Amino acid sequence: GSQAGRCADRDTSLYTDAKAQIFLSTLTSLLRTKLDALQATKGLTERYELTHAPMDSDLTITSPYYQLLKAQRDNLDFLMPQFYNGITRPVIDGFANAGTGSVSTASVYTDLANDLFDFEPEKVVFGFCISDCSASNSNANAAQAVTVLQELKSYNNNEFQCNGGAFFWVAANDPDGSWATAVSAETSTGCESEQPSLQPSSQPSKSSAPSTQYRPSSSPSESAMPSLRPSLNPSKKPSADPSWSPSTSPTSPPPTSSPTTPFPTRSPTPAPTRSPSPYLWYPDWTGANEGCINDGQEPAYMVNNPSYLSEDLETCCSNHYNWMYYTCLGETAGGGIGMYYPDWTTNTGCLNDGMEPQYMTDNPTTFMHDTLASCCSSNFIWMYDDCMLNSGGGGVVTTTAPGIGNYYPDWVTRDTCVNDGNEPDYMSTNPEVWMHVTLESCCSRNYLWDYDNCIGGGGGGGVATTVVPPSAGLYYPDWENTDICLNDGNEPAYMSSNPTAWMLETLFACCEKYYSWKQDACMGGDGASATGQWFVDWNSFTCIQDQLGTLANSWDILHNSEQECCDTMVPWNDAC
Repeated sequence: GSQAGRCADRDTSLYTDAKAQIFLSTLTSLLRTKLDALQATKGLTERYELTHAPMDSDLTITSPYYQLLKAQRDNLDFLMPQFYNGITRPVIDGFANAGTGSVSTASVYTDLANDLFDFEPEKVVFGFCISDCSASNSNANAAQAVTVLQELKSYNNNEFQCNGGAFFWVAANDPDGSWATAVSAETSTGCESEQPSLQPSSQPSKSSAPSTQYRPSSSPSESAMPSLRPSLNPSKKPSADPSWSPSTSPTSPPPTSSPTTPFPTRSPTPAPTRSPSPYLWYPDWTGANEGCINDGQEPAYMVNNPSYLSEDLETCCSNHYNWMYYTCLGETAGGGIGMYYPDWTTNTGCLNDGMEPQYMTDNPTTFMHDTLASCCSSNFIWMYDDCMLNSGGGGVVTTTAPGIGNYYPDWVTRDTCVNDGNEPDYMSTNPEVWMHVTLESCCSRNYLWDYDNCIGGGGGGGVATTVVPPSAGLYYPDWENTDICLNDGNEPAYMSSNPTAWMLETLFACCEKYYSWKQDACMGGDGASATGQWFVDWNSFTCIQDQLGTLANSWDILHNSEQECCDTMVPWNDAC
């Protein structure tokens, strides 16, 4: 509807509701385009999610905002309507009734699920307010929210039994997670599969709403909505008489003789140990919630959204239980002898004694390392050399010998690290704390705030020392000056002292990580790829020319003239 316009400094001579609506519609469409381009660039299988979170008062079916969202529904993954502070009062009136609220929550929800979306209630996420909405009597404690969701699922003969769940305002008001836990338990139930009919439907479904039947219809669906995942073995035409029972033997190719899991195993298994099954694997969220199963009893919403299903247990565990991968597999060998983990109990280095905590075992890709160097660089970069010397298998600790050749912080005389052999007794008797094999390790441990000066001033007894820092030759994001990636050795101290976190070996890797939205410019394009056409600069909402210094990205839409670009892309901006 009309915009609130509560900004006192707004220039009303330039602003109109029509321009605001064009801007919002254009922004939504272009965000989808740019996010899809980014997905393709990164090679991702699932697209980035895009949503709106409007108030219910803006979602009457005649509202311009409603119509805008309906026109953009293919670009939205779901909608998050706020059923508080507006025209509905689901806690006081109940889901199906009006009273305190001017309209029933059910009427708004139905329009969203069945009109704005195409009979897709799973795309409507119900919004609650926990405790900030007392002025409008819109607060919902956990029990009240659960009641509303139960009424939602039972409404109109269970029409919305499978829905998009709920969100709430605001996380700070649920510090112990009790509200979210209770409501999450309710949203995770009620969408189980129903007993399928014995005969297929004689007419194809005209709705893209998920079917609750496992058995396909005898005619193809007329819905234009594509599935989220291609069939594993598509037929060229629909079966005229599909079978009711699954085949007794798998139709997929036989398992390979080497493991296919993305996580490294301790040693390869000579052959798969699990017997083949006609069913796909799915996350058992409504059961023990400790892993994936393939009993053929997955809920209907998973059947109708194959992104939940996996061909093998490893893929299912990787997709849905990554933080407890080996527990999901039913194994305990996530870490073990031979792999290093950070010993945060003593905080002196890494161990490979097989005594890592369970949470590390369950998440080996984050905590476990094949080599000591990898473990130390990932977890103790500020004391890398000490970590390398202090670490070892079975808890054996190797300490640094004191004396000439090892660096210590000279806080009394030179206020830098030196290796002249004159360290105080308390340092030489406790070398694992105070003495360092390299100047870099000593400076990063004791003079991190003045790292560059420490590196430049350190040395043994006044003897000049040539130091090659670990960051030499690496690329870093030059945010303060050129705003591209450089390898000129002028990176800030916090980057040079922690190069594994900030710096990369190649210009391409640096540009891809820090400047993906302008990767061509970051790579230092020579202008050969410049077209001379015009595209939108989304920082200024004006049109600029595709030329050296302002190269267009691959997803930018190009226009033959500045005027054409302005009129097409940002018609609401009279300054363009």
